[in-house]
Amino acid sequence: RSTLFPYTTLFRSLAEESEIMQSQLDSVMFPVGPVSDSFFYFVPVSQFGITGEDMQRQMLKNGIMVRDCASFGPQFKDYIRYCVKGREQNATFLAAAEKVMTALGH
Repeated sequence: RSTLFPYTTLFRSLAEESEIMQSQLDSVMFPVGPVSDSFFYFVPVSQFGITGEDMQRQMLKNGIMVRDCASFGPQFKDYIRYCVKGREQNATFLAAAEKVMTALGH
């Protein structure tokens, strides 16, 4: 057995979760885009008339932390970053995302 076995298993699991998460977030109109090799989403939120800071605040009200990317430079003030996790954590994220999108009128 390869010493990389735990990592390849984790990678496969995260890849599968990423596909599920992307589909579910898309269905509630939460901003989703291509996932990075490290399973982070880096997406704009300006199409909802808000900044990354606003989205961060809305998600925090629902117990979820997303990264406001304004610290990456002024051109990223309308971006957030979040990542794929395990099934249970992703379900919690999705529930919060759905509430936020409903509150935003989407």
